[in-house]
Amino acid sequence: MNAPHTQIVDPPGVNCDTRACTYRAMVSRLDAAIGRIMAAAPGALIVFTGDHGPDTADSGVTAKPLRGAKRSYYDGGLRVPLVVAGPGFTGGRKDGRMASLLDLAPTLLRAAGAAVPGNLDGINLASGQTHECLTWGPPKADYIRCGAWKLIAGELFNLATDPNERRPLPDEAKKRELRAKRAGIVKGW
Repeated sequence: MNAPHTQIVDPPGVNCDTRACTYRAMVSRLDAAIGRIMAAAPGALIVFTGDHGPDTADSGVTAKPLRGAKRSYYDGGLRVPLVVAGPGFTGGRKDGRMASLLDLAPTLLRAAGAAVPGNLDGINLASGQTHECLTWGPPKADYIRCGAWKLIAGELFNLATDPNERRPLPDEAKKRELRAKRAGIVKGW
């Protein structure tokens, strides 16, 4: 299977003339392979996700209209697909909640009927729980999202009115509030 990752090469039987075409062909091949896995293992729990947005330098693909890509803390680098299919999961719906890859352990343990240790970070996504805030990056960084509010390296965005993170806001009180929330979360780590 050719996963859409470097080295970006045409899958067998495909002859593209651009890197973007090759990337799309790799994604199509991956999609077909996942379909074969699902058909061969009915009733299995299948999880598909990514770890970052597109690497525009390698693939020629962008996250537009979102700002950012791989190695960026803008949503173009952070938003990734998370698809869970199988027993206990309702298909065919889009869920706009904030989620973290840390949520996979409690979600999958619960789906398997196992106990979820209390010391795990993350939430059981199947339960309908939501994160009040998510934060990432080094301990002294300004990276946090709480609902529609996002603070990234000193830039404040309201994603409800600016989902593509193009117009930083000068609200210093909101920045202080988010920094205080992040400090509390980091202290709990």
